[in-house]
Amino acid sequence: MTTPQQQSAYLQAMGIQAWVPRHVASAESHVEEVAPAVVEPTPDAPAPAPTQMPSLAEMVANKAPALASSPTASPTPNPTPSSTRSPASAPARSQSQLSSPTPATPVKTAASLVESADEKTPPPFFNDEPPMLTDDFMPEQELSDIDMSSFTDAAPVAPVINVSTLDWPELQTTASACTACELHQSRTQVVFGTGNQFADWMVIGAAPDADEDQQGTAFVGDSGKLLSNMLRALGLEREQVYISSTLKCRPEGDRNPPPEAFDLCEAYLRRQIELVSPKVILAVGDAAAQQLLKLKTPLSEQRGQIHQYQGTPLVVMYHPSDLLSKPGEKAKSWEDLRLAASVVSGNAKAKSA
Repeated sequence: MTTPQQQSAYLQAMGIQAWVPRHVASAESHVEEVAPAVVEPTPDAPAPAPTQMPSLAEMVANKAPALASSPTASPTPNPTPSSTRSPASAPARSQSQLSSPTPATPVKTAASLVESADEKTPPPFFNDEPPMLTDDFMPEQELSDIDMSSFTDAAPVAPVINVSTLDWPELQTTASACTACELHQSRTQVVFGTGNQFADWMVIGAAPDADEDQQGTAFVGDSGKLLSNMLRALGLEREQVYISSTLKCRPEGDRNPPPEAFDLCEAYLRRQIELVSPKVILAVGDAAAQQLLKLKTPLSEQRGQIHQYQGTPLVVMYHPSDLLSKPGEKAKSWEDLRLAASVVSGNAKAKSA
């Protein structure tokens, strides 16, 4: 059988109307009418050769009735009851009927299934654009119940290490390795503190400057010399007091440190104060006074009073560097020093803040 004949037989079996040339149709009918001859073997004759495999047209022709009667095919109108039909009563098909295919029940294809689906109610968003997302995408939680603070800039986390039980060597080692804030990136070394660790006086400055960062000691240079002279006027040597700072690292370019820097560094200072246990704290300079007292008022309004920090009396005074540029303020600083001395001696008469 030629290729056109095979294609024609396949289309006919599938119930697809197609134009078939007359010579192809006659060849197909001839193939269907002529039955293979049965060879009767004789005792002396050799066994017949194996039966040849059926052609594609024969396979399709044999398959066509099964396709027509399959559950997916639509029932033929007015079918004859199977109980009244028999092979003997079935009329023989003529040559013309063999050449012209009988219209078969159409088999449902993918295209027909899509068309039938279109006639039904389409699913949501099948033909339209999907809706915009609304607030109900979190049905189990209202937006008002969400903690929006988690979407804002989070506050810096305090150092993980608990320094409240560390002794002096452990505290200094921990502070030297601290990276809790960005200031550790600009420091040369940590300015931890120097002096008598059992002093009655504790002098606290603000962030280290460039010279203090290089030497690792607070109050150096001309301002340090002036502070030493002022203490000496009270009968104190520098080695008799403990000197530290609110921040242990120098800000880059001596700029103002970020607000969270002191919050992270204050734990070290508190532990230093606990270990020293001074009778008075002398906060030197406007920045140190504001950080310790948590006040935004200028130093001129804070001086002349006895404040409290963690239960320890605190007195503020001008920074020695300010006194170098404003010598007229030295008299006020002398008054503040005498006020602190009266606290140590127990003879404080000034009004507490």
